[in-house]
Amino acid sequence: MFAAMSQVGGWTMGYYDGSKFKLWQWAREYTLADRFFMAAFGGSYLNHQYLVCACAPRHDNAPESMRARLDPDGRLTKRPDSPSANVGAVHVFSSGGGQVTPDGLSVNTTQPPYQPSGVPPAPGGPFTLADPVGRRVALDDFRGKLVLLYFGFASCPDVCPTDLATIGVALRELGGAAEAVQPLFVTLDPQRDTPEVLREYAAAFHPRFVALTGSEAEARRVARDFKVYYAKVKQPGTSTYTIEHTAYTFLLDREGRFLTLFPPGTPAERMVFMLREVLG
Repeated sequence: MFAAMSQVGGWTMGYYDGSKFKLWQWAREYTLADRFFMAAFGGSYLNHQYLVCACAPRHDNAPESMRARLDPDGRLTKRPDSPSANVGAVHVFSSGGGQVTPDGLSVNTTQPPYQPSGVPPAPGGPFTLADPVGRRVALDDFRGKLVLLYFGFASCPDVCPTDLATIGVALRELGGAAEAVQPLFVTLDPQRDTPEVLREYAAAFHPRFVALTGSEAEARRVARDFKVYYAKVKQPGTSTYTIEHTAYTFLLDREGRFLTLFPPGTPAERMVFMLREVLG
């Protein structure tokens, strides 16, 4: 039994006499593992997985849209408009060609669930959190402006202050155009980031920064919608913890829709260039 995925014609899901291939002479010299069956994504995908963990990768909670469909005989179900495999790319019933089998085996590369990812944040995912004075603030409150959205925590020792300082520099370099850009900071540590802490922390980077907080559940929901990974990690030998998290600055358009990401360490000049491009 094996699972394989392919959208192309040619050699797929089969056994071939490799000695007749032109690359056989090099394969004999450099192949690390003989009798290795490679039948998914050119072989490299499963090859890498087995080199790392010697196991078949699984995605048991994959949504139905990612799962291939099988007919009663156990064959991949093609769409009615799909061409034959010897003519062109086969169209099967799943997004991306069936990255996951019906029983949860992963047979093709997929986008990661957290940023950076080719999968954008949840569409139309506005949120409402509290500012340091207790007012409920919604993402919709900033319609008409570009939004620079950052997730972090006030006791972050390096990445957060560096990136937030970059946002502040970029806004100052924009001059009057910065009025059309709203910087937001969402804490991932509502337990320790009290309103008093957040008020001083955000203002230290730029006076127009709005810091937002909420319950642990609210923070997790917003982070999940924007595909931001974070987790509490206990410091060895102490009773304290830190927050591991992805550190990306989200740029949202005037309707609150995702535009792009600025990775950690993005120079202020690059951020200014991009903002001016979008502002027009």
